[in-house]
Amino acid sequence: MRMQKQVVEVRKWLLRRLCREKKARQGRSRSVYSIEDAWREVVARSPRLWSVDERAEEFIYKFREEIKLQKDKSIFEFEERQRIPEAEISERLENYMYRNPSSQDVRTLFFKTCTELRNRGSTQFHPSISRLQQPADQRQNELNLSAD
Repeated sequence: MRMQKQVVEVRKWLLRRLCREKKARQGRSRSVYSIEDAWREVVARSPRLWSVDERAEEFIYKFREEIKLQKDKSIFEFEERQRIPEAEISERLENYMYRNPSSQDVRTLFFKTCTELRNRGSTQFHPSISRLQQPADQRQNELNLSAD
């Protein structure tokens, strides 16, 4: 129950943030607060939220649903060319992991997301995802071989 309350609180905070961003950018640019920015802020604001992967995935799903709802209500200006493909989201998550190697929860969530996308038949994956999903010792062996 407490985790659900945190999810709702963070989601409301993010939506308020989206509104502020939109108002600040009105007139200057038609761009919208990006998923990557929202992701960084969620992780920075509430790292405990990511300790349970299923709930983190549920939060991301609800957050995306909320964005769709806002789009339907025309509160935000979304343009089709600004939509981020799944492959790019995967690549951004991968880059985030390498910049923050201690974030084990993000790493786990990333792999679960990749697996889910692959199960849905998505083929738009960054080429290094397969390499990342190998066991760590096998990757280390590959690195040692390439260093020789």
